[in-house]
Amino acid sequence: MVAPAFQFRPYQLRYLSNPARFIALMWCRQTGKDTVAAYRVTTDCIEHDVRGESTTWIIIAASLRQAKETARKVRRFIRAYEIAAKALGVEYFEDVKLNSFEFEFPNGSRIITVPANPDTIAGLTGNVLFSEFALCKNSYEMFSTIYPTIASSDEFKMHVITTPRGKKNKFWDIWSDTSGAWAKEKLTIFDAVAQGLKIDIDELRAGMGSDEEGWRQEFMCEFLDEVSAFLTHELIASCEDPLAGNPDKIIVGGPIYVGVDIGRRHDLTVFWELEIAGDVGWTRSVTRLRNTPFRAQEELLRTILRHPRVVRCSIDETGIGMQLAENMKADFPGRVEPVTFNVNTKSAMAEGLKTDFEDRALRIPIDGDIRTSLHSVKRVATTGGNFRYDAERDEAGHADEFWALALARDAWKGGKGMVKGLPVGLWGRALASSAA
Repeated sequence: MVAPAFQFRPYQLRYLSNPARFIALMWCRQTGKDTVAAYRVTTDCIEHDVRGESTTWIIIAASLRQAKETARKVRRFIRAYEIAAKALGVEYFEDVKLNSFEFEFPNGSRIITVPANPDTIAGLTGNVLFSEFALCKNSYEMFSTIYPTIASSDEFKMHVITTPRGKKNKFWDIWSDTSGAWAKEKLTIFDAVAQGLKIDIDELRAGMGSDEEGWRQEFMCEFLDEVSAFLTHELIASCEDPLAGNPDKIIVGGPIYVGVDIGRRHDLTVFWELEIAGDVGWTRSVTRLRNTPFRAQEELLRTILRHPRVVRCSIDETGIGMQLAENMKADFPGRVEPVTFNVNTKSAMAEGLKTDFEDRALRIPIDGDIRTSLHSVKRVATTGGNFRYDAERDEAGHADEFWALALARDAWKGGKGMVKGLPVGLWGRALASSAA
């Protein structure tokens, strides 16, 4: 069967001829991602049918609207093939079944377009093409639901074509995978224009106005999280250590400082303990409490503060934390410092925390939730010329681990610094020397 003469640009042709089983394309906006994807799966189904075989492609779009648009493009390519076939006297397409979201060819090949919802893809088997995968709100669940169907046969393929959307999604995991399993290609707007895309870059850039981050994400294919994140993934990783969070494995006997960020229904309560060895604050433990009654929170905190080596505790007294902070200060005089969160205190704590990360003066656990929390905080300029430090609230919380660590670090750096009459710096160095 002869294919109609469609015009594709070099980068699209590279994708069409790429035989890899797993393909990840990070293409910028307005480069014809959806069009070339629809063409590839349509052509693949027709070629299988001509050989007397069958195959299935499942196209997963980021939304219902996008699924409809992709289905429309598939239908357009099928019609184009039909016209070309009739010109040759071939009536093959008379028996193609065209529905709103599903297309079935005479020999059983199918194309199914669905929106990104785990319930819509459960039980489906075949090749998978994710369209704008990074935009899927539940990308991790989508991937874990559909991947077993790909793994069930060496013949099934998975293609991912998308513009990046930060590092809090499955596409970042795929893109950063260094195993060699994925065939990858990055395409910026400058790359596309150099390969024949007809678009005025200057006009496009002017249309974005002052949205520098939007331009860098949508058209330069940069992961926006690293552009605007206060603590980058690289900086966080530099202070991760497998011993952190294991009090039995780190140097014991050092002074302990505690940071407490209070939550109840929407946010977590987090207790972060730092044990000091030399000039480094080692994470002793991180305790997360979700939907925990205040009475239980208070009892647990009392247990922590009764430890003989706890020198100081900084606790968030803002809002719902006021009563707990007041009780702890009264019962542990000189060891508990209530902290009111405002622009000035959050700025001082956040900047101090970043300095310690840059100096590698902290050791934190290798933990995905902690990493996400630390990375979620952004430094945003206000209209008054100041900066605020905040994160979007999601199911995981509101950067609760970030602020608990910042409070623990504040307790350490701003505390009285005395344990059994010995300055903290000397105490820590003595411990480090004895351990060596």
